[in-house]
Amino acid sequence: PLYGSHIGKAYVTASANYLDVVLLHSVILFVGAYIAWAWILARYDISPRMVMILYGLTGAFMESTAGPQHYAEFAMWTFIYGLMVWLPARCVPSRDNLAKPLWYQYIFFVFGPMIFGVVLGGLLASPWHHPRMHFPSIKG
Repeated sequence: PLYGSHIGKAYVTASANYLDVVLLHSVILFVGAYIAWAWILARYDISPRMVMILYGLTGAFMESTAGPQHYAEFAMWTFIYGLMVWLPARCVPSRDNLAKPLWYQYIFFVFGPMIFGVVLGGLLASPWHHPRMHFPSIKG
């Protein structure tokens, strides 16, 4: 409303309530994904550039679950999600005791944070059992 739009006429989230979107909708999936990446970075020696690419792929796959039309946005989502973790990964000091990942572990690094995010997000949001969408459908 601050910018002239009326609630229910144009929206990109499931609710006009910021806390509802952050705590009970898709944004809560980031919590589990970030915990998974903290665990990964504590054990494996992965360059910040590779972390960016891997989490970018995770984000692209997460967005593509909303529909196959999002496959065309693959590069965009890779940069959006990848840049979220690139700087924090760059700030992690180098350590000698970390293992070099094996080729097949990279598959886990892409899909593991997504799976952990969905599981943890579902556990955190499940007690509220609220509707998926708070606005009425937009009729064209």
